[in-house]
Amino acid sequence: MLNVYIYDYCVKRNFKEAARAFFVEAKVPQDQQVPINAREGFLYEWWTVFWDIFSARANRSGSQDALAYVDIQHDKVYFNQVIIESTVCAVEENANDDGSK
Repeated sequence: MLNVYIYDYCVKRNFKEAARAFFVEAKVPQDQQVPINAREGFLYEWWTVFWDIFSARANRSGSQDALAYVDIQHDKVYFNQVIIESTVCAVEENANDDGSK
């Protein structure tokens, strides 16, 4: 499937010789269509989103959407950690209470 997306990317970016060479070398099936037919190619769009989120996480730059996504993911991790810690404390308290009876 990756070969199909690479070929699609080359075609959509107008890399005609590279597309032709890759088609032959990678033996891309002629009848294979890309499942996600993005305007500029799925690989290009995937990379754009990845880089935006990576930049937002690594050095706090990027689009507002990417920064918001990173903040939400950070909050989820923090709150999950708080829940785990409070659950562990409650279990330990119950174990101590049971042991003293």
